[in-house]
Amino acid sequence: MTWCDTSFETLSAYVDGQLETEEELEVRRHLEGCARCRRTVELLMEMNQAVAAASEVHPVPHGLRGRLNELASSKTRRPRKWLWAFLPITAALLVALGIGRWAMWSDGTPVDQLTRALVEDHVRYLSIPDAIQVTSDDPQRIDDSFSNRVGFPIELPELSGARLLGARFCWLKGHKAVLSFYESGQKRVSLFVLSRNTVPGDDLPRTRCEILDNYRVCLVPVASEILAMVAHPQQARDLMPELERFKSRHRQQ
Repeated sequence: MTWCDTSFETLSAYVDGQLETEEELEVRRHLEGCARCRRTVELLMEMNQAVAAASEVHPVPHGLRGRLNELASSKTRRPRKWLWAFLPITAALLVALGIGRWAMWSDGTPVDQLTRALVEDHVRYLSIPDAIQVTSDDPQRIDDSFSNRVGFPIELPELSGARLLGARFCWLKGHKAVLSFYESGQKRVSLFVLSRNTVPGDDLPRTRCEILDNYRVCLVPVASEILAMVAHPQQARDLMPELERFKSRHRQQ
């Protein structure tokens, strides 16, 4: 078994949004190929969700404590990776302290951090020739291909002003996501599908759009998911009415 040298501190900082841009991109690339680190990130996210619900002292859930202990005592662990042994203690202390929010973000609000991560991934995958993992113009095929992997139901809209090219699995701020690729006016549009749990609490009560690095980023909360579009400003303006109609249809169901 190949040993992974990614430290617990790095994964914890990644989940908390405390890494610099280049470091964060490196971790995202690493997570796509390292099952062990993906599992650790998932456990850290479970821990943070427990913290989010803690308004007073709560014990670490037994199931989570057991999984953390199992991870920390893995036979593949090298002695010099002593910090893994403190993972259960760290979890218990954080939950006992009842930290106000589920994560500490190093710069701006969780939505601001997410917006930056969306643009970074959009730009990154534009330069990767084989970024699409499932090639299809059928939204249902994309849904069927990725729902089980991300752990929540997804639904892609059919956009008359853009052609669906396909999709891939990705990580955003420690959360699983599906990145779908559309083409509009010979330019690529990224439409991420995220769980509503990606944004804590009620930080995204309605559609939000902003300009960042010459891209327009629109976050559209729809039922149990968030649709996050990254596109050139004119593309975004043309496609947003369709996304809002998609949102309205789900609200009426």
